[in-house]
Amino acid sequence: MVINLSKGQKINLSKEKETLNKITVGLGWDPATSGRDIDVDASILLLDSTTGGERIVEKKGFLGFGKTHRVPLNNVPDHEIVYYGHKRSGDGAVKHAGDNLTGEGEGDDEQIFVELQKVNPKFDTLSIVVNIYDAFRRSQDFGEIQNAYVHIMDDKGHELVRYNLTESYEQSTGILVGELKRVASEWEFKAVGEGLKVSQVSDFLKEY
Repeated sequence: MVINLSKGQKINLSKEKETLNKITVGLGWDPATSGRDIDVDASILLLDSTTGGERIVEKKGFLGFGKTHRVPLNNVPDHEIVYYGHKRSGDGAVKHAGDNLTGEGEGDDEQIFVELQKVNPKFDTLSIVVNIYDAFRRSQDFGEIQNAYVHIMDDKGHELVRYNLTESYEQSTGILVGELKRVASEWEFKAVGEGLKVSQVSDFLKEY
């Protein structure tokens, strides 16, 4: 039975299927009836959540009074991005099937294949994102997209979970769709659905 998630909900995929390893992340959308082609690109960010971010330090000032400061650990977390221009992760665990330029037709518009057991141990988060190619120059946003969804299938093509993005994403040029999180030896999926203004896929790293 397919599990349909709402924004903010999560599910332990490993408990849904004990032998889960190879999965397909499929994303689909339809252009609204504006008559303009819109090129939406799906990507996965492999992230190490233990790097990047900030730490709070106390600095002694005049007469010994303390003041707290936020100091960046790194500009961004340790990462790798798999997208239409870099279709395979270094560990071979994540592979992009290729770019769909219009979103027309039935079924998934883009697919990304993941072999969970091969994911580099340093990466504990696989962030699933979509953005509109050249959105600012073309003056396009996700208000011109409808019927968007992400679903995860096992190696036999059986759908495990689906998340329909039902919100209006007008003025957003990117969406952080969901996250696959490694928790000990298991994998969870969380439906995020956060609309953002990004000009390229690397801009999503600012959210981490």
